[in-house]
Parts: sequence; structure tokens; C-alpha cells
Amino acid sequence: MGHHISALIGTLPVDEAKIDRYDLLMYESGEYAIIGLNAYHTDFWSKKLNVSPLCIREIILDCEVTHLFAQEIFRRKEYVLLQTNYSNGTGDQAAAVYQMGQVVVPCTRARRGPINRALRHIGVERWPSLDEFETIGLDKIDDFGDSYEHYEKLSGW
Repeated sequence: MGHHISALIGTLPVDEAKIDRYDLLMYESGEYAIIGLNAYHTDFWSKKLNVSPLCIREIILDCEVTHLFAQEIFRRKEYVLLQTNYSNGTGDQAAAVYQMGQVVVPCTRARRGPINRALRHIGVERWPSLDEFETIGLDKIDDFGDSYEHYEKLSGW
């Protein structure tokens, strides 16, 4: 079983009108919003909004349009951008914390730990016997592909 996600995470409340406008997938977990990201969706909106689709840093969807989404949705608050890439227990994860598109906590990539550190930075408190990743339910999400499937055709790939 694999775990391949890219997501934005920040505190509630969020601008739900912007989530609807950009057709983003959102899960609520306690006082946090998890915004699922997808490369086809990101490419579509980069073209539509005429912003660069190029990755800025190490995380695959760390691009201008992703930060535009985050700034509008999280209303200037800090947010985490993360990605996981695991198959059959091997792989890695990466996470960074931003505010207004500016790095607050630089990206770290490792087999374990970067996402938990980033989530702690924005205030996620782990439950007994769970880490921060599990506390907000990221372990129950293995990918967002089905939710953005129609963007594959729209993105022009």
C-alpha cells in the first residue's frame, strides 16, 4: 500500500468561498483544514490565473499557484505544505511552513519526522499514542487523485 499526497494544512476558519472558487478538496480535522493538492489541478489553475507552474523549492507542488491558494484560503496565517511518497513502507516525506508565501520553517525531507515537526509548529498537539500526522488523520488519506481526475484532461497533459 502506498501513501502519495501533497497538501496544505492550516487552522480553521478558512475562506470557503475561495475553496469553492478554486475547486479544492478540503477535509476538516479538529481545528485544522487539510487541502488536497494535485498536479493536474495545479497546472490547470496556473494556466487559468496566468502564474508560473514551476516548482520553487524541493516539494513538488511548491509553486506560485499553491501559495496563492494558501494565502487566500488561510487568510495570511501560517500553513504547512507537505508531500509524502511511500510504497510498501519505503519512501520519504517533506514539509515546510510558510506565511504569505514566505518560508517560516525550511523544507526538510526524510523518511520520518518533517511533517510532524511542521504540524507542531502550527499548533497541532498529538493525542496519546499517536503522532501529529495521525492525530489530524493524514494516515487515513492515501491520495487525492480521484477527486481531481477530471483535471487531467483540462490541464493539457
